[in-house]
Amino acid sequence: MKLLMLSVMASVCIHVFAIADAKEILHGQASAHDQQADHPQKDVTIPFQSVNKTIFIQVMVAHKPLWFVLDTGDKYAIIDLSTAKSLGLELGDQVPVGGGGKDTVMGNFLKNSEFSVTGLENFSQPLFIAVPLEELAKASGHEFAGVLGFDFISQFAVEIDYLKQAITLHDKTAYQYHGDGDILPITFNAAGHPVVHAQVIDQTSSPVDGTFVFDIGSGAALILNTPFVDKERFLQSGRPTVHWLEGLGFGGGIEGSVGRIKRFKLGRFLINNPVTVFSQASNGPFGSAETQGNIGAAILEKFRIILDYNQNRIILESNTQFNKPIEYNRSGLFLVSSGPNYKTFKIEAIADNSPASEAGLHKGDILIAIDGHLATELTLSQLRLMFQDAKQCELTVERGHEHLQMTLKLRGLI
Repeated sequence: MKLLMLSVMASVCIHVFAIADAKEILHGQASAHDQQADHPQKDVTIPFQSVNKTIFIQVMVAHKPLWFVLDTGDKYAIIDLSTAKSLGLELGDQVPVGGGGKDTVMGNFLKNSEFSVTGLENFSQPLFIAVPLEELAKASGHEFAGVLGFDFISQFAVEIDYLKQAITLHDKTAYQYHGDGDILPITFNAAGHPVVHAQVIDQTSSPVDGTFVFDIGSGAALILNTPFVDKERFLQSGRPTVHWLEGLGFGGGIEGSVGRIKRFKLGRFLINNPVTVFSQASNGPFGSAETQGNIGAAILEKFRIILDYNQNRIILESNTQFNKPIEYNRSGLFLVSSGPNYKTFKIEAIADNSPASEAGLHKGDILIAIDGHLATELTLSQLRLMFQDAKQCELTVERGHEHLQMTLKLRGLI
């Protein structure tokens, strides 16, 4: 196989892997481990954990259970490099891995390594590459041992129920849909990412049609790529925006501003006032004019989704959360986690003119307690929800050798 490109990036703690071999992807060649094609299976339902709107499912590698992310913005099965080494997996040649930032890190191809999915019998696939994922684990606050993408999803018709936190895997060759959902045709870009047509409706211009990557691995709602942002002058309209704190990628942060557009139309569905990242990246996927942007899980969790790659379609059924407003960071701080069980919470970034800056919080402060509860009693996801829902929080932070008391008065920033 000719390796054309490898990019690794993250938005709101989660990443997009792209290894572009267009011929292999577009023809959907099956691996030697593809059990699905020759042995159609009954429907299998497996649970998942939703962490910061990201789908974590349990897999087995070398007889050890691990948590992998399911991601339509990924092609091959990928495992964390340190985890691969600890399991004694056979590493192959090194390869540079680049992402949204200007730098690269080194990963390794894998030899004779595979994974299976807990609850799915008689199925395994190869692990393709090992890359460092520890920074993404810190940003998610959860074990982040790997990623499953196109190669796995394409073997089934994959039904995702965000409300039940369950995935049902249907036989892709026999699957028929009989519901009243909206059926969206998809194409695949060179990296194997599904692409759909959608429409941006804003205050200052006529509706604009575009193509967007359908990305369940991104916790954002909507990301508009830099060329599209510049062409349509989205940042010249005077809309309230703040600096995008959560953009994270290998090689550095991904620049952008966060605000809202009036509406986003996906199929027959209109999403009102979605939180929107206006990318200012000069390179990488968000700096590309290939598509207009990226649709993430903060929108997609409003639906029951069926990924039917075999018939080049995605099916959307709205759920009871459809009309719930999409909220954004009301604190102006971005926390990451580390240590055993990811229970040490550090302030990684603070927005200017935000509740966090006004409270006197600093980058590098360690959160010790919130409203009298030890931070170690909570997860990073729970902390973020508390900051999202509360009106005011009393914080204890560690700065150097001091413990400081801070009052955080939350408010909407966009």
